Amino acid sequence: MDSKASRIEIHLFKGGFLSMLGDDHLIALTHFSGTAQLSGDNPWWVRLLGEAASLTVLDPGASASERQEVANTMLGPDQLDVEHHPAIKLQSSSILPGRQEPHWRLLAEVTLHGVTRQVEFPLDCLETGDRLRVRGKKDLQLRDFNIQPISRALGAFRVKNEFEVTYDITLERKP
Repeated sequence: MDSKASRIEIHLFKGGFLSMLGDDHLIALTHFSGTAQLSGDNPWWVRLLGEAASLTVLDPGASASERQEVANTMLGPDQLDVEHHPAIKLQSSSILPGRQEPHWRLLAEVTLHGVTRQVEFPLDCLETGDRLRVRGKKDLQLRDFNIQPISRALGAFRVKNEFEVTYDITLERKP
């Protein structure tokens, strides 16, 4: 995996009846690595390992101190607790063709916050020379990974349980 040419982003959305006063959050996983075997002779598989502490708040409209405050809360003991759960892992169980080329489906075990769940990811693939670009997005639930969405003022401001992961991964063929 070419991690310099790849990106993984998480989108958290605001909720509550005073949500217009809150912010959506854009977060990037900045340190991750992975390997894929996409051979016709053997079963296909993918592994990805991310450093939870590398999650970086990008929120373009926020000040540096606001981004830091969101990051401290997100990475802290009441949310991701990266001190006790430092890794984000993905291990495929199968890669299946989609309804039409170049679409595929990746079935994988995802571990976040120490909780592992089976997840199906849609993949759009584009091969150029020795590079394979894989893109897609998937909605997940915070509570599925034992993460309680933040809520303030009796729910008037809150983070929605559903979050979106977008991925644009570049794989390089090794000889």
